[in-house]
Amino acid sequence: MKTFDELTFTDDFMFGKVLTTHLDITKELIEMILDIKIARIEVCESQKSLKFTPFDKGVRFDVYVADEKNTVYNLEMQTTDSRNLPKRSRYYQGMIDLDMIEQGSDYSDLKKSYVIFICKQSPAFVKDDKPIYIFENMCGDQRLGDESYKVFINAASKSMDIPEKLKPFLDFVLDNPGTETEFVRKLKIAVLDVKDSKKWRKEYMAFYDTLKKERLEALAEGRAEGRAEGRAEGRAEGREEGRAEGRAEGRAEAENFFVRVLADNGKTKAEIVAMTGLNMEFVEKAISSNEK
Repeated sequence: MKTFDELTFTDDFMFGKVLTTHLDITKELIEMILDIKIARIEVCESQKSLKFTPFDKGVRFDVYVADEKNTVYNLEMQTTDSRNLPKRSRYYQGMIDLDMIEQGSDYSDLKKSYVIFICKQSPAFVKDDKPIYIFENMCGDQRLGDESYKVFINAASKSMDIPEKLKPFLDFVLDNPGTETEFVRKLKIAVLDVKDSKKWRKEYMAFYDTLKKERLEALAEGRAEGRAEGRAEGRAEGREEGRAEGRAEGRAEAENFFVRVLADNGKTKAEIVAMTGLNMEFVEKAISSNEK
């Protein structure tokens, strides 16, 4: 886990804070990606979380903004290869729709929405090397007209078709040497602004302190249950063997719990493996059991 001072623009926390506190940058970035003009944008909610019932799988958006026409834009930074991005984007768009429409409202109240993933690696599901992929629902050349779009930016693209305005930003995302445009300079200054903020430093530490606290509590609970089970089984089959099995089960349950907490906070499987040191098979099973 990185310290606050080690964060870069592509870390979820920094990405969210830069783009929700520097809306001129966010506006310019959306305009570059979609080749459109926006009069103004505003934050719907900083790092907005959506979960409609206790049984839903919640989402925590990095950046959730709207323009003067109420078009909604959800921007996410994807630092690792994730093969489930198509369905993840589908789920995010569904949650946005649920958030926009109230009971008794007409479906026409649903506004145009874009879910935008900025990927440091080429998305696993694509077969070519385009820098930008914009998907909408179509049948042949006929558009459905539901005004929902899923956008994937391939920062690793080697294509010659990268828009001239966008390329310096992609180099910045990949930490590659490139042309330092005015936009890139603004991004670098914005990152420093966030790092200079005592408020954001405290928020970052509080978030990860909460995760660590939940993990420690789960571990303590698991150990207590393990000891209790160990004593009971120990009387019948051998005290030491029972304790060992109980502790192992307690640790596994605690680790399962921690994986689920991280997944619910938007971390990918690869990021969870890197943060916890657990193997991918364990992480996948833990997340799969939570989804059932």
